[in-house]
Amino acid sequence: MSPKSESLRDLRIQVTTLGDLLLGAADRYPDSPALIFPDVRKTYGQLAERALAAARSLQALGVKPRDHVGLLLPTSSEFVEMLFAIALCGAVAVPMNARYKYSELAYVIENGDLVAIVTTDRVAEHVNFVERLQQALPDIANAKSARALSIASAPKLRSIVLLGESQMPGFITRSDFAALAGSVPEDRVHEARLRVRLRDIALMLYTSGTTANPKGCLITHEAMVRNSISLGRHRYGLTHDDVFWSPLPMFHIAGILSMCAIFDVGGAYATMAYFDAGAALRMLESEKVTATYPCFVTIMQDLIYHPGFSQADLSRITLMNSNFAVQPPAIAAAIAGGCTAKFEFISVTRDRSV
Repeated sequence: MSPKSESLRDLRIQVTTLGDLLLGAADRYPDSPALIFPDVRKTYGQLAERALAAARSLQALGVKPRDHVGLLLPTSSEFVEMLFAIALCGAVAVPMNARYKYSELAYVIENGDLVAIVTTDRVAEHVNFVERLQQALPDIANAKSARALSIASAPKLRSIVLLGESQMPGFITRSDFAALAGSVPEDRVHEARLRVRLRDIALMLYTSGTTANPKGCLITHEAMVRNSISLGRHRYGLTHDDVFWSPLPMFHIAGILSMCAIFDVGGAYATMAYFDAGAALRMLESEKVTATYPCFVTIMQDLIYHPGFSQADLSRITLMNSNFAVQPPAIAAAIAGGCTAKFEFISVTRDRSV
């Protein structure tokens, strides 16, 4: 929070569940853009409807409140839809690192008590998720029913949903998953949603496991939403008119947190499946991005030293979370020197004093 812009006396605690964070934004701004990808755009109304439909399908698969559902997906609109669909069911989303090796996947699936996994046949950055899962869970190929898996190494896992056009043994196809929604009335989703408590677990995110096996960190709805509100409204000063760009992967807390921060105020979240500096500069300009989260040195230097940087119109950007305290001096020097015209007005607290 910037003390220059707000008084502690004026602040009020406002919090809701993760599912209602999306539905509340859709109530206020149904036709406003919520998600912007280079090739896909979704309004809040569209995103809420797709999340509700996916929640009905998950319930048809037997997903119950407090069940753990894994997300093995690249950054995509499907990831966001499924994240909120799981929350609407009162279940716990378990995002899995898209770069996990098969042994790491096997560990998280068993350790995380996953009852279902949602993945895709899309090959993302040379990673084939179907092949990784088949290696992690070799019993999938012998499954008698894709809706009732029996895997010795993952005894709680009942189903794996495969988004895309492929049909693979042991996987539920996208079309079959979508058709399941017809067997569950929407009111059943709302009955589950309205029973979710603020202190219920919304997410289980695994640590990097630098010195030991990764640990599942439990994050409540309250912690997720209150932190997002604090970050977006009070630290960044985001509003409905903002377009927030972040290239960070959605399986990481930083990606989810910044998305929820802009969703809280009904602004647009702009991102991309994988970072490419040229595509990013075009997106920053064409979408009239106002706030950015480049934060890692590899991202910042690729933007700064890209041939198109000097021609890109980034004049609408008034906020950049740069993490300068941990950046190499050369990055700060480049921005303070040759890039001053681009970033001289950017401040992490948006008080425009820097």
